[in-house]
Amino acid sequence: LLIFPALGLSQIWSWTKLPSRLGLALVILLTAASLAMSVNDYFIKYGRDDTTAFWFEAAARDLAEKLNKESGMVLIDQRYFEGWPSVSFLLNKEVEVESFDPQDLKPGQLTPPLTIYSWPHEYREKVAGAVIVPALVSGESGGLAQGDLDPEPYTLFIRDAVSRPDNPPVLANFDNGLQLRDAQTTLMDDRLIEVNLLWSTENIIDQPLVVFVHITKNGDLIGQSDDQPGQGTWPTYLWRPGLIISDQHSIELSEEFDKTQHQVYVGLYDTNTGDRIMVLDAGGRPVSDNWLIQP
Repeated sequence: LLIFPALGLSQIWSWTKLPSRLGLALVILLTAASLAMSVNDYFIKYGRDDTTAFWFEAAARDLAEKLNKESGMVLIDQRYFEGWPSVSFLLNKEVEVESFDPQDLKPGQLTPPLTIYSWPHEYREKVAGAVIVPALVSGESGGLAQGDLDPEPYTLFIRDAVSRPDNPPVLANFDNGLQLRDAQTTLMDDRLIEVNLLWSTENIIDQPLVVFVHITKNGDLIGQSDDQPGQGTWPTYLWRPGLIISDQHSIELSEEFDKTQHQVYVGLYDTNTGDRIMVLDAGGRPVSDNWLIQP
């Protein structure tokens, strides 16, 4: 591959019809252009292409790095050791990790506190059902992966931190036994606010629900987040009595936040119909389709 362009450059340099300095300048110019194209292809196009990370199994590396920082009881789906040898290779020997087959999990088998790494695309119900309640669960999505034969990238893992809850009081009751247990707002900078919610339920939920957080000024929307609970890691079909679900929303605003002028509303709606779940008063009567977080 290299000898033919080398012969061409040599021929230009020694071409008798060109002055020697002009031939040398052309050789330098062509070599510099080739170098610039190679640098652009390798360090910019290739180095910054998401596909490159998939080829080098960056998500599996991230999984191993997270495992190496864990303490306490850690469970991981055995498929990660079987399908991604880099996880085993990068795992520190001092870290105690127990693998499991999600198909073998039994209800009430897993006792908090513990950390669970599970496959997002199958058997999530088995993992959720195996946790002994009461329990507080907080989910975190891992990075994207894509094999040679996969048509689209997919989330490689979900990390669930499971602990014993402090049993926070109910702030707001929603229809169908849904409860808002806590709501905290944190101003990250002038135009970025983080809203942390805790949800629970008294019933099994057969509706696909989305949590919305809307920030308004004089009735106008200046920022919003509409997402499945836990940033998609704990959809409502996994909820059951005794579980408290941690739900975080990071919201960019169109103007600087002012707690004296802005209101933060939270609620839920059915993704199939768009109908909002009503807030109930102490007597169980619907009073609103959202709940105002008090400053």
